[in-house]
Amino acid sequence: MMNWFNDIRPQMQNTALTMGNFDGMHLGHIKVLSELITQSEQMGITPVVLSYIEHPGHFVHFQHPVSILTPRIVKKQLFLEQGIEKVFFLNFTSESAHTSAERFLKDVMIPNFQPKLIVSGYDTHFGYQREGNADFLRKFEQEYHYRTVQIEPVYHQNTIISSSAIRKELMTGNLETANAMLGQPYRLYGTVTYGLKLGKTIGFPTINLNLLDIEQLIPKNGIYLSSVRIEGIKHFGLTNIGISPTLKNSAQIEIETHILDFDSDIYQQNIELDLLKLIRDEKSFASVEELKQAITRDIVLGRSLLKEYE
Repeated sequence: MMNWFNDIRPQMQNTALTMGNFDGMHLGHIKVLSELITQSEQMGITPVVLSYIEHPGHFVHFQHPVSILTPRIVKKQLFLEQGIEKVFFLNFTSESAHTSAERFLKDVMIPNFQPKLIVSGYDTHFGYQREGNADFLRKFEQEYHYRTVQIEPVYHQNTIISSSAIRKELMTGNLETANAMLGQPYRLYGTVTYGLKLGKTIGFPTINLNLLDIEQLIPKNGIYLSSVRIEGIKHFGLTNIGISPTLKNSAQIEIETHILDFDSDIYQQNIELDLLKLIRDEKSFASVEELKQAITRDIVLGRSLLKEYE
């Protein structure tokens, strides 16, 4: 028998249930979750999210795995912060990917959650060949005594907000559009690690970020205005994403941040790095002196922009 759940098998009754990957927790997701909570409160039932630890795309696009926006380790906390009472994760495998929508409804959704309400996103699909959707759910409403609500999409400048759209904007350097779709700055989660300390030798010390989840999407290479919260205090900085072509020309993309007006040792600390604005593309300079002059200009520009984000 297939082990559907990542944790203990839920045994719930009278729930308001929604299901999806919810990668990125963008404004479209927030609308679905808000409706779930509102209707569950009106009905006096428990709001529940059924999601995935592994991105389903990892099993569908083997040659081109999907980069994730939300690290798996923080996903549950983001749901709880939105007001969801119960969160369960599915074990998405090649076997479960070939399970029909009807079998999934009858074997997983109904017996484990006994929903009175199922909230579907505009593009919610489940089951083999994505046959499960809002219309499919409506066909079984009378048999299983639940009601289906489908949420309309959320748009940004005539584009439907989706995780895939946000990935595209981040990879092409359109950070402001991605952040608008997210409803907040794109956040990288990681641990501060030791680097080569070359930044310190030229007067601009940096912290190096080692991602908590190696599959989290790293945006386009460039210099970003950023912020990081350290011991409850927000600090602004400039983050370089790239290969540092002038100093190192590393083959591996690195994430380095010069924190403004900050000189404390935070090595090995877990931090959340918010990317606020792309200042310029990464480039190679003819000399270290030219690089230092460029960094100085970046800092001046970054400071002039801070009022927008304070």
